[in-house]
Amino acid sequence: MSTSTTFLKARELEALPEALARLRGHAALVRTLVDEVDRLAPPVRSSEAARFSAVSAQLAEEFRRLGSQILECAAAMSRVGLEVGTGR
Repeated sequence: MSTSTTFLKARELEALPEALARLRGHAALVRTLVDEVDRLAPPVRSSEAARFSAVSAQLAEEFRRLGSQILECAAAMSRVGLEVGTGR
C-alpha cells in the first residue's frame, strides 16, 4: 500500500465521525420542522396558511440538504467499507 493511499484512507476515516455528526444535527433540524408542519397543518385561517407555506418551503429545502448529506455520508462509508473489506 502506498503512502498516499494510507494517508487518503486515514483522512476519510477521520472525516467520517464529523460527517455523521453533521448528518445527525441536520436530521434533528428536519425533525423539528416536520413537527412544526404537523402542528400547523391543516391550515384553517389565512394567517396560519401563510405560516404553513413558509415552514413548508423551509422543510423542502432542509430535506434537500439532508438528502445531500446522506449521500455524502453513504459515499464516505462505502469507500471506507470497500477499503476495509478488500484490505486496501
